[in-house]
Order: sequence, then C-alpha cells, then structure tokens
Amino acid sequence: MKRVADKADLVLRAHWDGKFPVDPRGIAERMHATLATCSPESGSIVIKDDEVVISVNENESSVRQRFTIAHEIGHWVLGHGSNFRDSPEEFLTQSPSLVEREANAFAANLLMPKSAVQDKVFVEKASIEAMAEWFNVSRAAMKWRLRNLHLLS
Repeated sequence: MKRVADKADLVLRAHWDGKFPVDPRGIAERMHATLATCSPESGSIVIKDDEVVISVNENESSVRQRFTIAHEIGHWVLGHGSNFRDSPEEFLTQSPSLVEREANAFAANLLMPKSAVQDKVFVEKASIEAMAEWFNVSRAAMKWRLRNLHLLS
C-alpha cells in the first residue's frame, strides 16, 4: 500500500493548507470536485468528462462524513473510476474488495498523516482518544491507523 500512501502525500502537498485536522472538504474543493449529499449510501463519486461529484450522507456523523470524503477522493486519485456507491459495510478495513481497501488506506493516510501520528505518539505520548479527537476521526479509524503504522499491537 506504499503507492496509496504516496498518492495521499502528493494530494496533501498539493491541496492541503497545513492545518489540523485535515479538511477533506477543502481538499476536494481545491481539487475542483463538487460536493453533494446522498442517501442512504455513505458516499459515492461520479466522474464524467472533467466534472467530479463526491456525494456524502449528511445524516452520518461528522467523522464518518470526513472519512467518506477522503475515501471518495482516494477512489478518484487512485484511478478506480466512477460511480462507486459505498455502503457503510464497505468502509470496513477487512473489505474483500481491493479498491475499497485502497480507498480506506488512502483516507487514513490523508486524514492522519504519518509524521503527525508519529509526533502524537512519540513526542506528546497522546492517548488514542486524544489523537482521535485531534485528527477528528473515529477511535476505530485511529486504532486502525496506529496498527497499520505498527505503533499499536
């Protein structure tokens, strides 16, 4: 998944304002994507000609919406194509679909950049709860990121 992490780093360098928590809505807008709402799916992306529309379910929690937007940006940047309709189950880290696992990994890398996570662990000795709050992600997403970075067993 190094390719996925590298792509997320490129997006951060090109479209992130450097402020925490990372703002996936702002990144999507700076990438010239249109944000819309959808229901009952968690999210979708439609790419047609030069137009990109990312839809997110506004009835879900703010941390889920943020992850969904980052996940859909991942589908776009990783070249997965268009018309993905993601149900909540597809955001599981054990998804059988490679493209869904890649989009999840992209979202984690985008919202929780490796160097910032390492600083929180090694310099600040922050708890999982404190890190989840600071990155504005769910505890489950934070735990998954820490495990993926081999910072939590």
